[in-house]
Amino acid sequence: MKATSEAIVAFVLVSLTALGQHSPTKSSPDSGKKPVSHYMREAGLLYLEDVESMLEQLRKDGPDDSLLRIHRKSLDGLEDRIEINISSSVDKRYLELLKRTRSAAERSAIISTLAGRQKTAIEAMNFGTDLDMYPECSAQAWSVAKSGIFNTGNCTEKRSAQKWRAISDEQSKAAEADLAEAGEHLAHKICGNSATYETCDGAHIVEEGLRHKSPPKPLSGELRAKCIPFADGSVDKVLTKAMPLPPKECRDALSWMRDTRLDTLYDVQPMK
Repeated sequence: MKATSEAIVAFVLVSLTALGQHSPTKSSPDSGKKPVSHYMREAGLLYLEDVESMLEQLRKDGPDDSLLRIHRKSLDGLEDRIEINISSSVDKRYLELLKRTRSAAERSAIISTLAGRQKTAIEAMNFGTDLDMYPECSAQAWSVAKSGIFNTGNCTEKRSAQKWRAISDEQSKAAEADLAEAGEHLAHKICGNSATYETCDGAHIVEEGLRHKSPPKPLSGELRAKCIPFADGSVDKVLTKAMPLPPKECRDALSWMRDTRLDTLYDVQPMK
C-alpha cells in the first residue's frame, strides 16, 4: 500500500514538474470563446483521470478505503500545484469546473449507494438519474481539456448546490428508514416476532435509555493499564476460574464485564 501511495504521488509530481517548465500561455481566440492555456489543459487531463479512478474506488470499496484516501490526497495536491501555476481568469474558472466534477463524482457514489437500497432492479436503475451531475460535468470538463475552449455547460455551481440539497434529503430519508427498521428489530427481540415498535413498550424504554445515556468517561492511563490484561476475557472464563475476576472498575473499559452474571461475584468479595 505504501508503494502504491508513493507511486501515485511520484507520478503527479513528475507530471506537474514537466508541465511547470512551460509557463501557461493563452491560445488564440476561437469564435469569440474563451481559451484555456495549454498548461491548464494538460493539468485538467491528469486531474480528470484521477477523478475517474477515485470514483471507481468509491463504488467498489466505499469511502473509507485507504486507496481512496490516496486518491483524495493526490487530487488535493494537484489542486494546490495548479493554483500556484495559473493566473488567468479563464484557467481559474476551469479549475473550479474541475473541482465541481470531483464533487459530482463523490456524490455520484452516494447516489449509487442509495440506489442499491431500492426494492427492485428497475427502481435501482432509475434512481437518482436526475440528481447525478457527474456524467455531464465530466463530459464538459473533458471537452474543455481537449478543445481548449472554456464553457461551463450545465455543470454550474447553482445546479450543483440544488442537486446536493436533493441528495441530502434522500440520505435523510434513508437514515430515517434505517432507524425505523432498527426499532422494529428491537421490538421483535424484546416482545416477540409478532410485535411492532408501536405496540412494544419495552422497545420504547430501551431506546429512550440509549438516547439519554451519558457519553462514557475517558479512561485514565492507570485504569487502562490495569484492565488491558483482561481485554480478551469472558464471563465464562471467570465463572470456570480460567481467569481471575478483574477489578470492578474495568467495567467502564471492557464491555464483556457488564454481564449481570458478574454482579454476584463482586457482591461476595470480602471488604477491603
